[in-house]
Amino acid sequence: MLHGIMKSAFVAVIGRPSSGKSTLINTLCGEKVSIVAASPQTTRNKVRGILTTPLGQLIFIDTPGFHISEKKFNIHMTGLVSSALEETELVLYLVDATRIPGEEEYRIA
Repeated sequence: MLHGIMKSAFVAVIGRPSSGKSTLINTLCGEKVSIVAASPQTTRNKVRGILTTPLGQLIFIDTPGFHISEKKFNIHMTGLVSSALEETELVLYLVDATRIPGEEEYRIA
């Protein structure tokens, strides 16, 4: 803490489905705050995980996987990603380096 004031920031964690967003947040926060499963699209809402250190707090917002689809439900989940971007100060864009970049990577970038 600087002068008795704790610093904090909101961080949107975004990326394609199954890119490791929830696993990363669980690891950083030191406990299971977000569901992790082998099947894609497990995260269906914005989930918050908080990392507290002597320097301050980072509030991570785990988002559904960003993918391009015309299905109503998938459009809704993509909207959750967009709203997370609007309510945070920082963005952590997670890319699975074992996959070839797709249209989603280009749209996010």
